[in-house]
This record gives sequence, C-alpha cells and structure tokens, in this order.
Amino acid sequence: SSIGMKCIIALRTDLKVWNMKLNQAQSLYHSSNKEMRENETDVELKVMQEEIRIKKKKIQQMAFDLKNLLSVWFSAGMLELRRITYESTPASIIEQIALKEAVHPLRSLDDLRTRLGPNRRCYAFFHPSFLLEEPLVFVHVALMENCIPCSMEDIDKFTTKNEGEGEEERNKKVAVFYSITSTQPGLSGVDLGNFLLKRVVDVLKKDFVNMETFVTLSPLPRFRKWVEGKVKQQMKKGNEGRAKDDNTKTVSSSKFVDDTLFTKKEKLELQKVLKCSNLEDVPFAFLQAMENPKWYNDNSSDEEQDGNDSTNTKSLSLTLKPILLKLAARYLLKEKHRGKPLDGVAKFHVRNGAEMYRLNYMADVSRKGMHNSWGIMVNYRYCLAPDGVLEENQLQYERTGRIEVREGVSKWLNNNDGDDVK
Repeated sequence: SSIGMKCIIALRTDLKVWNMKLNQAQSLYHSSNKEMRENETDVELKVMQEEIRIKKKKIQQMAFDLKNLLSVWFSAGMLELRRITYESTPASIIEQIALKEAVHPLRSLDDLRTRLGPNRRCYAFFHPSFLLEEPLVFVHVALMENCIPCSMEDIDKFTTKNEGEGEEERNKKVAVFYSITSTQPGLSGVDLGNFLLKRVVDVLKKDFVNMETFVTLSPLPRFRKWVEGKVKQQMKKGNEGRAKDDNTKTVSSSKFVDDTLFTKKEKLELQKVLKCSNLEDVPFAFLQAMENPKWYNDNSSDEEQDGNDSTNTKSLSLTLKPILLKLAARYLLKEKHRGKPLDGVAKFHVRNGAEMYRLNYMADVSRKGMHNSWGIMVNYRYCLAPDGVLEENQLQYERTGRIEVREGVSKWLNNNDGDDVK
C-alpha cells in the first residue's frame, strides 16, 4: 500500500539521521577524555565505543537493504512520466511542485505560470502503484533557439514570450535543464534523477524534430561555503605563522602568506581594490567585502560607493571575476571526496556522461544564488552524437575519474591543474 511505502521511505530517512548522530557521538568519544582513552584499564569507555560501532553497523546494513529494495520498487520501468501543465494537472500536484522546488524557489504565481507555460516544460516521475499523486522527482526545462544560456536572466529573456505551442516553439533546438528536484529524501541514491533526464531527453527528441542540444544551467550549492572555509584556514595559518615569528623576533611573511588559494598577483589586485594596508590582511578583507549584499552591483551610485562602503563595487566585481571563476573551476575539478567531485551536482552530471561546458559569472543573482555560490553557475552538456559518447564518458569517469571538460571551464584552471580533466 502507499502508506506502507511511505513508512519504508521515512524509515530510510530516519536511519540516515540516526547514523549521523552515532557518528557525532563517536567523534565526541574520540576527541574528549584523551587521558582516559590512553588508559588501557578504562573498560567502560571501550564498551561504549564498541556498542556504538555495533549499532552503526546494524543501521548501515539496514539502510543498505532498504536502498536495494527501493531500487527495485522504483526502477525505471516502474515509473510513470507526466508533463506538468497549468491547465491539465491537478492543483494538488502543482502545489507540491511549487512548494518543493529546491533549486530556484518560486517568486510569485506569475513565475509558476511562466515555468509551466510556452517555451518551458516541466516533467515529473510518479509511481503508479504506491505514490500516484505525489511527484517523486521533477525537472524544469527551457526551450531555446540556438544559444546555450549564460544566466537565469537569459532563460527568462529568451523564453518568456506570449506565444502558444505553435510552429515557432516546435522549431526550438536547445533544451536547458535548469532545475531538478527530488521530493523524497528517503529515495536518495536510487538514481531517479538519472532515469528522469534520459526519459525527458527521449520525449523532447520525439516532440521537437530540430532538437539537437541538451544542456543544463546548474548551481554550485556549496561553493561559497567551501571558499570561505579555505580562506579561514588560510587566515588561521597566517596567525599561527605570525605568532611563531613574534616568538622568534623575526618577520617572515612566507610563513603566513598561503598562495594556494590566491596567487600573489591576485592578492595585490585585491589589496588595491579592498584598500588593505598589508598583503596579509587581504583574506579577512575579502570575507568582509563579500558580506556586503551590493558587492557585485556595478550600477551602484558614486554616493553609495563613497558613503558607508569604502569598496568600489564595480572594481571589486571586475577584479573578482577571474579569481572566483578560477576557484570555481578548482572546486569542481580538483576538490574530491573518495576520488569523486566534492560538488554533488557535478558528480551527478559527470556520472551520467555529461561534459563540463562553461562557467558563468553572475548567472544567478537571486538571494539564494548569491548566498550559495556568489551567482556562479555552470553548464553541463549532454552530447548525444555521435552515438556512444555519453557511455564512453561514463566509463572513463568510473574507471579513471577523468572528466570531459570544455574550454569554457578549463581556461580558468592554472596550467598545472588539469591532470585529471580532458
């Protein structure tokens, strides 16, 4: 029954929470009571650690079994694909699509009408036996003429027209997947997003005879957090280096200036635009400047720039463009977890055979876009011709970890940073 299915999905979600709490408890035992842990006679602590280990193993095994079970129940052949439209889809389903949108939250009712209107498509997977009226995962698609969009503004500009689904729409050549949302946390890892993209590509190829390009305009959800963490690490190393220099009564800036994040040239440029008195103050000034919600606003008036904020926002935005895009390329291609991209969106698309096509600056200036990635987005391109390209990319990635990368991304990497990209 659908109730039983919901309970199983909810149980898998709860298992993840329990496992996370056990990890926290285990870390707590490892980090505290160091003297007690070093004492071999501390039987009580060892018993508690063993209990945690056993519980974790049981939870992980149960979660693994549930994932395998759900993967069978929610296999591609068991799912029903539906197009979501404002006119024919039940209001209860449209409401779920609106409320659960995770990538680009809806701004208004008109925004919803636009996403379901001409030059747009929305498709969702349903399970016909268990969750008939609940979308499991859904995708928003923009239909465009010949261009691959650089920003969300491009999508709005080139698709928001008062035209019906006539001849002009049927001649579209580019499909842009700009939002994919999974509504069931308990189904993570079941690969519903991969199944959905493949089915939607097949539908679009049948509906649009000229459709030849399939791309995404994707976010970097944790890019800003990653950069800020790296900058704070750099500042911490700098403080430690200066403390050592103070103790030895010598000054050696090389001990606390870390050039792995910003090159010396970039620091000099930032020092000038951020008006820092010392080069080592640049990381802190950078973090402070990026807290200003108007840092990227090139149209700020001179009065605003000369008033409360001493930073010239236009100069800052232009100076930061190559720096942030370099960091974004490094984040996507060089930062790995167990040999795979740290960025979850990147891992999803390259695992499906897509290539990294282009990085885009100021591509999403919404509050969420600026908060998560300072507006940077990336295009992934699914090359369907010649036959077998996607499969070859997938195989290459799984075997060696190599990722297909176009110049729109690779040009931002340093010369010595491109070893695992092609």
